[in-house]
Amino acid sequence: MLERGRGAVIQAASEDVGRVLAWCADGSLARPGQGTVDLVELTRALAHHGGVDGLPVSSGGTRLIERLGAHDHYVFVLVDGLGWRLMHDLDHGRGGFLASVAQGPIHALFPSTTAVVLTSLATASYPSRHGITGWWTHFPEFGATAEVLPFVERFSKRPMGEFGATIGQAFPIPSILPRFRHHPLVITRDYIVGSTYSRYWSGDCDGVAYHGIADGVDRVLAEVRSARQPTYTHLYLNQLDALCHERGVHDRSVATLYDEIDRELGRLHAGLAGSARLVVSSDHGHVDRAQARFVTQDDPLMDLLRCPPSGEPRVPVFHVQPGQHGAFHAAFLERHGDLWALLTTAELEELSLLGPGPLSERALAGFGDFVAIGPGANTLHYNRPGHPSHPHAGVHGGLTPDELEVPLIVA
Repeated sequence: MLERGRGAVIQAASEDVGRVLAWCADGSLARPGQGTVDLVELTRALAHHGGVDGLPVSSGGTRLIERLGAHDHYVFVLVDGLGWRLMHDLDHGRGGFLASVAQGPIHALFPSTTAVVLTSLATASYPSRHGITGWWTHFPEFGATAEVLPFVERFSKRPMGEFGATIGQAFPIPSILPRFRHHPLVITRDYIVGSTYSRYWSGDCDGVAYHGIADGVDRVLAEVRSARQPTYTHLYLNQLDALCHERGVHDRSVATLYDEIDRELGRLHAGLAGSARLVVSSDHGHVDRAQARFVTQDDPLMDLLRCPPSGEPRVPVFHVQPGQHGAFHAAFLERHGDLWALLTTAELEELSLLGPGPLSERALAGFGDFVAIGPGANTLHYNRPGHPSHPHAGVHGGLTPDELEVPLIVA
């Protein structure tokens, strides 16, 4: 028996750990922290060159620091949703800009989803520390589950401030961008600039809106060309992620959009003409959804939970009623054990799936009691009356190589 979190006693499920490790061993899943550098290490390497002191640097991070080299200007482009395999599938062996200069795959983070990874990029910390679990993160201290990027309550869409949550309480680790000595500038979509999460992510540093991929590239070039001091420019492209969600990774429109991104980033590299180090990566990959399952309000599983499943449909997170951990574990595996293993937060910590070190209090609160992990592209959705779930065609969040492995481009 393992005591975790706020006094809850959770039964360790060693057979579930064995299943997850077997999936990692046969290549169905990729295990973080096994010698492959990740996005936190990349963030720390960029921050090191940007003049940020005091961040821990691993041996992998040291290699990244050397690979990036010392420059007056750094441009980091995050192409949301562009996994390593997806990049090569969409390139079709043509040797486009991104595929031809890619250094190799690195790991995103687990859960491999935007809210988790963006928070890690902002803070240079792992999910084991910042505790964001996915699009839906439960905050027991406020009695609410948030859509963390718009920072609203999951069902009512009311601002989380109405539940007593400040951005500093929900995100206790501050952004490192204000610590850069290279002048930081965040260039992002027009509907994102100025949002609560965007201000948190950037540490209230300068932000500029763009109105199309080409416009975003032009704004990066204008920033670097006009600079009178060292700069760090972050360009966020989320168009590919949205289209993969809507149509799946094999739709022709995804290939067309990728061609545009590849062409524009090639133009960016040519326009920089060696005046800046260009770094490109992604927050996660994508897979086409396989089987979708649903939990409804009258499902017997709901009687055992303190709140609806949170996290992501690919990696559902469960907060269990006191004393019901064994019952929930047995009931879940009876219903869904053919698709998922069920790990406790203690087991997540033991396997370092959320990053090295012990889980913080915020992570223990967010990740609750159990997290479901599976080898396929299956999803589990909660359907609340009046709030039906509409499964995406393309999904992410899990530990499959297609979701966890992302490209590293240094040019």
